[in-house]
Amino acid sequence: MEKNITVYGKPNCPHCELTKAYLKAKDIQFNYIDVTVDAAALNSIQEHGYQQLPVVSINDFESAWSGHSVPALVRLAMWDGE
Repeated sequence: MEKNITVYGKPNCPHCELTKAYLKAKDIQFNYIDVTVDAAALNSIQEHGYQQLPVVSINDFESAWSGHSVPALVRLAMWDGE
């Protein structure tokens, strides 16, 4: 099963950049949404209780976390689709 990964972030956010860089380095496909230009996306992450960026959502918040979480990123990179 494919994972649909979305990273919600904003410009000049060091943790957002670290998270995106990790995913790119591991060749993990993801969508990036800038919450400073997408009010609906900002509202969505706030409705899910997140107040810190970045927010990484897997399969439309089936699983998600906020902040630059290396352990969560490592688990995501090790996921083999089964």
